[in-house]
Order: sequence, then structure tokens, then C-alpha cells
Amino acid sequence: MESNQTHNCTLSLHPREEEDLDEDYSLSEEDSGSEQQGDSEVLERKSQPASPRPTPPEPRPREGPQLTSYSDDDNQPPSPTSGRMEVQEKLHLDSSPLGWSITDVTHFIRTTDCSPLARIFRDQEIDGQALLLLSLPTVQECMGLKLGPAIKLCHLIERIKLAFYQHFAS
Repeated sequence: MESNQTHNCTLSLHPREEEDLDEDYSLSEEDSGSEQQGDSEVLERKSQPASPRPTPPEPRPREGPQLTSYSDDDNQPPSPTSGRMEVQEKLHLDSSPLGWSITDVTHFIRTTDCSPLARIFRDQEIDGQALLLLSLPTVQECMGLKLGPAIKLCHLIERIKLAFYQHFAS
């Protein structure tokens, strides 16, 4: 009586190596041991070292333009001094913003790049205390500013707060 024996090859991996295997990789039918094999093939296979990791496929080229954070000119990361990045000098305040009147706030705003907004500050009766409490949503909703001018104004307010904390709060 002839017996057909099936030999299964089991490859045991360290648990971490098993996690590294991607489900896209699979063993071929020959490697899975599902075929019937003769004893000589099994011995031959056992004498060869098993490779625990399959070779990853070549990376596929992406379609469409690729976006990178590097400049197109020299393929180098942008330097901190290049582009529109400007180093702003420290804001110097002659007096504490907490004591500013509506007129003081209006005069201060006129000396900045937010000068077109000075009239809104006067119309809304914003004094120094109110100025320090302004936030982006408040500036957009209550002052009716578009996002760009609102962000510029909030950046200016943050600079005022920083100068206030450094010179008057200590």
C-alpha cells in the first residue's frame, strides 16, 4: 500500500518579526508546503537557511506632483532667513497697555501695519484692557474682519502681551 505523505514546513518567527510582516507579502504555494514533496526535497529544504523576511517590492512611483518642504532651486531645506520670514524687533511700550485709553489704543494701532483698523478700534471703544482680551474669533466676528487682517491683528496683540509681561508684569 502506497502512502502519500504531506510535509508541512513551519517557519517560526520572533513575535516582533511577525508584526513586521505586511499582509501584502505571502508565501508562494511552493513555500507553503501544500504540495506533495518527496523526502529528498524536504531534507534539501531543511539544510538551507530560511529567510524570515520576504524582500519588499520596489516602491511604486506616485502619480501627480510631489510636494516637498524643500525649495525647488537647490533641493535644500529653506533657511530661516530666506523667503518672507522676517525677524521682528521687540516691541517697546512706553506705558502699560492696561492703562491705555481708547485714544491711546487708536494712536498705537495707527503706528503699526494694522493702521487701517484704527477706526474700528475707536468705533468699538476698545481700550487697553479690552485690547489684551481680544482673540481671533472675537476679532473676526465682532469686528467683522476677514481672516488675513484678523490674524495680523492677533499677532500684533500677542506681541503687545509679550512686551507687557516682560516690562510691566514683573
